[in-house]
Amino acid sequence: MAENLNKTFNEVLNTKSISADTTLANTDSGKLLLIDASSAGNITITLPSVEDGLVVEAVLVAASNAAAEVLFDAGTGKTIAGSTVTLQLVGLGGNVVAAVSAQTVGFADEAALGSRIKIVCNGTGWFIIHADSDPAMITSFS
Repeated sequence: MAENLNKTFNEVLNTKSISADTTLANTDSGKLLLIDASSAGNITITLPSVEDGLVVEAVLVAASNAAAEVLFDAGTGKTIAGSTVTLQLVGLGGNVVAAVSAQTVGFADEAALGSRIKIVCNGTGWFIIHADSDPAMITSFS
């Protein structure tokens, strides 16, 4: 018996474009943040107030400028904790994993297109699900 492979996909990913300082609201949870840091100038993305189950996921949609860093800020007294991965070619020693626990975490100058981070809140702080970038993630503006 032949199977009907015509399918309807109703799920559409909600996105939010960011190219300047932004304060996220709880209603931004679950949206994919499309970050364009291709122009000079640092970007701070302030996370919403902590609430159990909030999810923030972001990707660079263009390589960041040599004078543009992007930081996610958990707010005073809050941390973003977990591991980040610096992507490197195998011939250069392979990927590098680093532990992070800081109020701010983000993408360095000249971060590659497709660099990404996903963090989740447990109601008291933020935890990295995955974070990969080339060059390494940063915890403060240089």
